[in-house]
This record gives sequence, structure tokens and C-alpha cells, in this order.
Amino acid sequence: MGSRSDSRQRIVNNFVATYGTEALKLLIRDLSTNVSGATTARRMGVSRERVRQWKESFGDSVTYYQMHPEVREALSE
Repeated sequence: MGSRSDSRQRIVNNFVATYGTEALKLLIRDLSTNVSGATTARRMGVSRERVRQWKESFGDSVTYYQMHPEVREALSE
């Protein structure tokens, strides 16, 4: 039985074999900058569901809290 890492590596290898390394870079850029799945799907000629699956396979979304500059200024006074 293979590990998640093995499965992930297989998915990445299949993606690169089908679409190429440049397409993987573009996909990761889209995912990193929150381009909509629909936009990415249209550009790549795949379904939004496929983009969602790649998103789940290729990384994790991380959310953090960032203060607005006005709050930061108030704290520094």
C-alpha cells in the first residue's frame, strides 16, 4: 500500500507528462494568487472539478489574519 506522498508524486508526474512543467508553474501561480477555478479550467481546457482536485493534491491553503495599516499605526502610538 502506497503512502500519500507516493500518490501525490504520481499525480504530479502524470500532470507534468500530460501538460508540462510550465503548465504546472502556471497552475501553481493561479492557485497561489486565488485565480478562480473557472478561469484556470478554461485556460487549461479542463473542468473546474479537475482544478479543485489538483488544488487539493498539490498543496494546502493557508489563511492568516493581517491587520490594516490604521490599526498598526494606532498600536505604535
